[in-house]
Amino acid sequence: MWMLGLLGLNHTTAPVEVRERFALAPEAFAPAAEGLIGEGMITGGVWLQTCNRSEFYYAGEDPPEARLRQRFAAAGGLSAGEADGYLYCHSGRDAVRHLFRVVSGMDSMIVGEPQVFGQVKEAYDLALHAGLTDPLLNELFQRSFATGKRVRTDTGLGEGAVSVPYAGVALAKKVFDDLGALEILFVGAGEMAELALLHLRESGVWRIRIVNRTLEKAAELAGRFNARAHPLADLADLLPQADLVLSCTASAEPLVDAPMVEEALRRRKRKPMVFIDMAVPADIDRAVGRLEEAYLYTIDDLKAVVERNLAERARRMGAAEAIVDAEADKFMERWASLQVSPLIQEIQAHIAALQRREMEKLLKRNPGFSEEQVKAVQGYSTALLNKLLHAPMTQLKAIRPERHQQQMIRKFLGLEEK
Repeated sequence: MWMLGLLGLNHTTAPVEVRERFALAPEAFAPAAEGLIGEGMITGGVWLQTCNRSEFYYAGEDPPEARLRQRFAAAGGLSAGEADGYLYCHSGRDAVRHLFRVVSGMDSMIVGEPQVFGQVKEAYDLALHAGLTDPLLNELFQRSFATGKRVRTDTGLGEGAVSVPYAGVALAKKVFDDLGALEILFVGAGEMAELALLHLRESGVWRIRIVNRTLEKAAELAGRFNARAHPLADLADLLPQADLVLSCTASAEPLVDAPMVEEALRRRKRKPMVFIDMAVPADIDRAVGRLEEAYLYTIDDLKAVVERNLAERARRMGAAEAIVDAEADKFMERWASLQVSPLIQEIQAHIAALQRREMEKLLKRNPGFSEEQVKAVQGYSTALLNKLLHAPMTQLKAIRPERHQQQMIRKFLGLEEK
């Protein structure tokens, strides 16, 4: 009997030091998958690697789960016993449902995050082009992509900013009609800056300056985003050019104070400025928010947005789970039908061959039959056979016999065993 299976570990089952040991790129795992296929243990496999998960999806005829667990554990340099406490194993519908939830962003650290969809697709495409998949896995992954899109479209699960940098950019979008027309000044060159700049670039922003205490670090980040790098000493001179200022540094004291901003506004002829401070402690003096034409949003404002959006995503999980369950059931129905279809085709071919032989015998005994009589007899026998076969074929599709049961049916009907 053909089976789908899954071995994996993620942020809920394994600490980071264990996850790091299994962090293999799909192309690095490809030789291992080829070996499993060559040994006849599986007929296809897909390795999925993301920031917080390592998973191996496979298909085969009664694949040996214990040996596969051993091979999976060895990929991370562990014995099967050492890995047991970290691994999860799913088969059949449970494996299907798990993949559908992963692709939909429902099994991520941040529910609804969109990156995982592309990561799964990339892993599948690599396996497909390397010849590591089979028809069952191909159908599974194609259905997972359709399910992921449906979950996001029908429930809006991925909507709303759920990280501080994303929330900062989302807030800026609400304030300004067109971010692409703005002059952006980012103070800081750390991880938060990188994430915020990524979201800004996705929003069509191109005019960006980065100010940092270490110019080399600002230059490195600026080079990746086609921005301009400046030393922290240039901050006061750059402020008048900035429509939007985002800041996140490790400074113990505010870097932007009210007099600096008041001077920038004067030089801008009171053209409004928006400040988004993502730092703790604050980079921008709270007094800036009391100036006319200066609008300050703090880390607390951003966290409130994130918390609201996370709560909304959690509320939408029920509808998402219902979609995943329904799609998993549909896939299992389709899979079961595919597994019994070869037997049905054999039976139909066997009956058709019997009909042809009996017609040939009939015509030899009655050489005087006219063309119309031959057609009539042919039509009658075909209609009779279709009626006789209808109920058994319907029952086969409904019962979906296991492999050993299918062999018994073949013997009963006199078919050659496969």
